[in-house]
Amino acid sequence: MKQEVKWHGMNWITQQKRIAIYLRDGLACAYCGDTLEEAQMSIDHIKPRSKGGSNAASNLITSCLKCNQCRGDRPINLWLDIVVQYRNYDITVVELQKHIRNCTRRVLPMAEAKVVLANKIASKKEEIENK
Repeated sequence: MKQEVKWHGMNWITQQKRIAIYLRDGLACAYCGDTLEEAQMSIDHIKPRSKGGSNAASNLITSCLKCNQCRGDRPINLWLDIVVQYRNYDITVVELQKHIRNCTRRVLPMAEAKVVLANKIASKKEEIENK
């Protein structure tokens, strides 16, 4: 019998895999282009979990929190059409699809993510020790 995955905020994905996906995707929302400096980032399922999508890296993309929440479980092609119309910049749905496909085909930089995570943990420890 298959065990059901429990969803607890960010705990459905390891921190290392989350960071690796952010790095793979250039620390920017694949939909609107906002960067980590401009918006809070999250991970979006290209094929929504509610529609049978998996947690495989090839089904996950970096998204700003606003795009992720606005998309909900809309089909990706419908969502990309909305993004192109809303953002009103010189990019087509086909170009956005290609960008997402290119991102998800890249190998996850797990070694780099491990270093980023280790530095983050060390920084937190130092912060606690200095209090």
